[in-house]
Amino acid sequence: MEWDDYRLLLSIARNRGLPGAAAELGVSVSTVFRRLEKIESDRAQRIFHRARQDYVPTEIGLELVHVAESIETEIHRGERAISGKDQQLSGTLWVTASEVISTFFLARHIADFRRMHPQLRIEILSGNSVFSLENQTADIALRPVRPMDPNLVGRKVATLHWGRYRGAAHDGTPEGIERARDQEEIIGLSSGAGSILGALVDRAPPELSDSFLRSNSLVTNAAMAQASMSTVLLPCILGECWSGLRCVEAPIPDMAGELWIVCHEDMHRTARIRAFFDFVIGAARSNPFLRAPDKGGIL
Repeated sequence: MEWDDYRLLLSIARNRGLPGAAAELGVSVSTVFRRLEKIESDRAQRIFHRARQDYVPTEIGLELVHVAESIETEIHRGERAISGKDQQLSGTLWVTASEVISTFFLARHIADFRRMHPQLRIEILSGNSVFSLENQTADIALRPVRPMDPNLVGRKVATLHWGRYRGAAHDGTPEGIERARDQEEIIGLSSGAGSILGALVDRAPPELSDSFLRSNSLVTNAAMAQASMSTVLLPCILGECWSGLRCVEAPIPDMAGELWIVCHEDMHRTARIRAFFDFVIGAARSNPFLRAPDKGGIL
């Protein structure tokens, strides 16, 4: 079997079917079907069980998928070895960050980086899923947690302070805030498998897990709080910028997080990686919303 065959089997296994594999490989579903049929026919072995819409590897299929993963790892290792010696400030830089960091931090500063390095193409992968730096889904990640993978190198960029925010219907006086608290509904935060919000959910106050209204998006939570006059916990970089929200308490003790910029250890000497590291660290120092609000306690 050639690498293209292994790659086909790996893509089918990861996507649990032909349509996803076809989209990933940039071919038609019928092409994936024909290639899989030929591989199975040539070896007189069924590699996948067909279970409704899912393709589940057989015992021999699992063995081949494991081999494919090993080959892929070695290929990416070789690509990183080459890319890691690239000292040209050109090409494409893939950066992954959560929706909050992408929208309220990167979007604020990225134009300055482009002006400094006009030959670099920037691709931002925004979302709450954890993109892999091992298989080069992204070159750089901005994450609200300290990296634990020994193959990653990174620097702490800033402290992420959190605050309690509410729709701006109350008048801001102590009496108005007290009345609002008596009537408030708290919007909670949920996270799915592979989400970077998992650590935040674990640190959140208990009342958030008991709330009757939750989402897995901090941006959605901010919009719901504004529309429903409910209370929500948000990073200050989001809450302070969201029109229609009033800060009730900031910063919240024991809710502070960390913003880290990380890359694979094989890539950190690459010129474009170093340039982006330096730029992000400088941008964070100049960003007023990454500092603790002056409000200090209950407003």
